[in-house]
Amino acid sequence: MFPSQSQDDPIFKDPSIFQEDIVNLEEYLIADHQDSSVLTRNRSRANPKDTKKRQIKPSSDDEENKEGVSAENKGKNIPHREFERQRRKQMAKLYASLRSLLPLEYIKGKRAVCDHMNEALNYIKDMQKNIQELSLCRDKLKKLYTSGSNSNLMPNSVIVSPCQDGVEVLIRTSSIEGGFPLSRVLGELIRTNLNVVSCVSTRTNDQRFLHRIQFEATATVLMCIHLSALRERLFNVINIEN
Repeated sequence: MFPSQSQDDPIFKDPSIFQEDIVNLEEYLIADHQDSSVLTRNRSRANPKDTKKRQIKPSSDDEENKEGVSAENKGKNIPHREFERQRRKQMAKLYASLRSLLPLEYIKGKRAVCDHMNEALNYIKDMQKNIQELSLCRDKLKKLYTSGSNSNLMPNSVIVSPCQDGVEVLIRTSSIEGGFPLSRVLGELIRTNLNVVSCVSTRTNDQRFLHRIQFEATATVLMCIHLSALRERLFNVINIEN
């Protein structure tokens, strides 16, 4: 039998020895747990890199399919670009044709396409107005010719032509009495911003009157004046508005 330890043994007398062992054991367990946690975190951080390295590279078939799709898209874009190029080319020709049809006074100093379109609308409206006025003049002439063959019923004639210092207007009356107030013609010229420099009226051999009116006009003004349109306006003034 083993000899029993006496209560006088110093181990039993000093219980703090066991307390120190317990504290040392706890510190060891805590340190071991911390080491294992750090190791686990390091492994988890290393896993994404390993995952990226382990990603499966696309096969050659997939790359060929992608190249085929991109080539097909490029093939579709080529006809679209060609169609757009042809469309713009055709529109440019149409704009050029429109500009060639418009008188200079409508497009002078205007280069934008939108301005040309607006002036084209204005030109169409002016032409429609002129057509209506000419239609009225035609109807009146028909009535004059059908009412009789009297020479006094013939319309007054108007001739507009350029001269050395500007433009000259010749008006020959259809009746011996004079036919119309000359002030009406002068007022129309003033409204057109034309500077009248002379006005001479003479009696012809057939006892009718010939009015000669001259007004100044520079080369720039002459480019903007349509002599035929001016003649039509004066013709309407002395015949239709009587």
